[in-house]
Amino acid sequence: MKKLKLGVVGLSRGHAHALSALKADNIQLVAVCDIDRQRADECATLYGEGIKVYYDHRELLADPEVEAVVMATPIDVHAQTVVDALEAGKHVLSEVIVATTIDDIYRIGEAIKKSGKTYMMAENYCYIRPLLIVENLIRQGKLGDIYYAESDYLKDFQEYHPNFPNIGGWRQKTYFGRRGHPYITHTLGPLLHIMDEQIATVSCMAAGRSFDMVADNTATLMLETNKGHLIRLRSSFVSPRPDNVTYYSFQGTEGCYQAPQGPQDYHKLYIRGISRQGGWNAPGGWNNVYEFKDTVPEEWKKYWNPEDYPADLKDNDTYELYDSGLLMMQEKFADCILNGTPVPVSFEDAANWTAAGLLSADSVNAGSKPIFVPSFKL
Repeated sequence: MKKLKLGVVGLSRGHAHALSALKADNIQLVAVCDIDRQRADECATLYGEGIKVYYDHRELLADPEVEAVVMATPIDVHAQTVVDALEAGKHVLSEVIVATTIDDIYRIGEAIKKSGKTYMMAENYCYIRPLLIVENLIRQGKLGDIYYAESDYLKDFQEYHPNFPNIGGWRQKTYFGRRGHPYITHTLGPLLHIMDEQIATVSCMAAGRSFDMVADNTATLMLETNKGHLIRLRSSFVSPRPDNVTYYSFQGTEGCYQAPQGPQDYHKLYIRGISRQGGWNAPGGWNNVYEFKDTVPEEWKKYWNPEDYPADLKDNDTYELYDSGLLMMQEKFADCILNGTPVPVSFEDAANWTAAGLLSADSVNAGSKPIFVPSFKL
């Protein structure tokens, strides 16, 4: 089998990418890079012999053996490093979000057009196992037409970060440095990936100012899609509560799905005509989503290796490991380049998701006025 020769830039987040790439059937890891020389050298020793090590991403991009890169640099330098990769003639799998400004999103789009190379955003939450099951059922029409969806991304940095509110790095700027919900793709991406729609307008309301930071304590977004459907998102990084970063729900004309919202909850489906039926004052009951796990295509099942992700493969697990689909995502990226298959998360989609988050700040600053999300067609 032909393999895509891959380099990984940024070995904090990129370390997981490198380890996963070593397991891929259609990828050969050939080079890694990090500006922290000690980190780069230490990580490289874990990947086996023959892996080249660089300390400047431009040096890795100049390596003719490297055909594609995973760009796992900090969010605030995604735009420049991705443009550098495209101009160097490399295909790019970029970590989230696309960029931190609308202008930089357009700049990446122009670089993609000029280079003719493949760009894909590495939204790993699209590949969480229960969502793959739900996606399959929606594709089969089991839930009817999806007209509403929702998701939450809730974390409490005050509880577990020793230097709160000065957590430093890109998270300080992204989470606390602007209003709205800029770190949006983990919540919005999986919903739109399944619905196959784009955001037309975003309206954002925010509440709570407990700390000396730009961001509000919490933000709630209402988004209308290009098909007239509705999505609700909530974001918070300071609310005193257990983390909940993988809550999703879909409502269709024939049924619905809801992810767990706590340790006593579970991934559940209601499908009219299939789930337990109720009556007046006796509502129908839920099915566990894993009752439908054998309906998914065989190609998905090879990634659900209990040796790699034992906690993630319990059928009643309430917190899915968000990286359990990393290998699938990487192999699909490689397949796009090697075999010309469609890009699962295209630039157009990634730009739309990212822009909705960036423009949510404009909405809340304008008194929650709906803001139009532009198109990013290549």
